[in-house]
Amino acid sequence: MFTSEWQVKAREQELAEQERRATLEKLGPELAAQVFALAAALQQHPNGDFGVAYLMRRFEQ
Repeated sequence: MFTSEWQVKAREQELAEQERRATLEKLGPELAAQVFALAAALQQHPNGDFGVAYLMRRFEQ
């Protein structure tokens, strides 16, 4: 049960949950929900990486 693979997956889940809580705290529940939904939509889209790159460029300016 406590194999190294299990430990890695548990740690990844913990970090993802911490990131989610931080996003909710920093952006508030309404905007955070929009960000989570957009991330999920972009992840499923064949050209989602283009959308992510666009957003990143907007914040580099």
